[in-house]
Amino acid sequence: MNIAYVITVRYPSERAHALYVSLVLDAFKTLGHSVSVIVPRRFGRNTATPRAFYGLSNDVELHTLPTIDTTYIPLMDRFAYLFYTSTFIFSLFFYVLLHNKKDTLFFTNEMIVAYVLAKLGKKVVYEVHDYPSGHISWYRSTFERVAFILVNTDEKKKDLEKEYDVESHKIIVAHNGVDFKKFNSTLSKEQARTELSLPEVGRIVLYTGSLFAWKGVDMLAEAVKGIDVDAYFVGGNETDGNAFTQKHTSIENIHVHGHEVHSRMPLWLRAADVLVIPNSAKNAVSERHTSPMKLFEYMASGTPIVASDVFSLREILKEGEGYFVPPDDEVALRTCIQNVLGERGESSARATKAQEHAKSLSWTARAESILIVVQ
Repeated sequence: MNIAYVITVRYPSERAHALYVSLVLDAFKTLGHSVSVIVPRRFGRNTATPRAFYGLSNDVELHTLPTIDTTYIPLMDRFAYLFYTSTFIFSLFFYVLLHNKKDTLFFTNEMIVAYVLAKLGKKVVYEVHDYPSGHISWYRSTFERVAFILVNTDEKKKDLEKEYDVESHKIIVAHNGVDFKKFNSTLSKEQARTELSLPEVGRIVLYTGSLFAWKGVDMLAEAVKGIDVDAYFVGGNETDGNAFTQKHTSIENIHVHGHEVHSRMPLWLRAADVLVIPNSAKNAVSERHTSPMKLFEYMASGTPIVASDVFSLREILKEGEGYFVPPDDEVALRTCIQNVLGERGESSARATKAQEHAKSLSWTARAESILIVVQ
């Protein structure tokens, strides 16, 4: 099968979705399919190959289409996305007409891209990454035209059926996955800390990922204030990292590392004593519609996990595989972290259960489950 993923973000880049697309296509390639990614040619994109940038097992064919990128022009930032997306759609239209193979299966998380490809008669799997809001009639029209709708949580599927009258058989639920061999590091905690130039002694609490408020990072920063740990925040872009650091400048035991290449993330997870995923329940995306890649990677690492007790995380992490705390409760989070650090035997046993579960959550298994439906 010829599989193409169309995205509008810079590629390759540090963006989580760009990484996600690479992992998805790598899995399809491993299963023997021809894969490619179609992206706009934008300023600031990394010139490395996707395989080298993300440490993939396979090459991903890359097609960059002409685009007018205005994101770097002062005063144009409010219109930049609309402008470069419009020019990209124009390029994509002619690319598909002139060059694309007739039997290609397209994946995309861009509603306008899905709509245009479906209008051209292409078989499209529309991945609902950000839950739709506004323009209900347009979304419904797109849902009707595409071949399948791919979601990453059961709750998102329920909400689409209820709010947009999408037929159940058309929706595929596929949670994210993990490269278990990569994240099941054989290094000791001490070796991992040496590789990362971290203190050999002391207790490390780790959060990885973006620094958006709905991910609960501010609450985690406050929760570790004054307790005997060093909390590392690994991820986020430079702008968000600087803002987060400035906001919590009075908390001496937090360290904002910033973006890290994905190939080094297993070292960070191995170096930590506790991994935290503190999603807020005040945001529907956080509570119901996200399937964070970090959670799967946490599970594969064998390091104890503390997670917010929300639908989106409960779908993956099961009882006895980690520690659940009430969301948006700073005191409960602080207490749980301290208890986990004091219960080495119990926390290790739960981490082992999570690790065993992660063995079945591979990207290739996910790809196979999708192909069973769409072929």
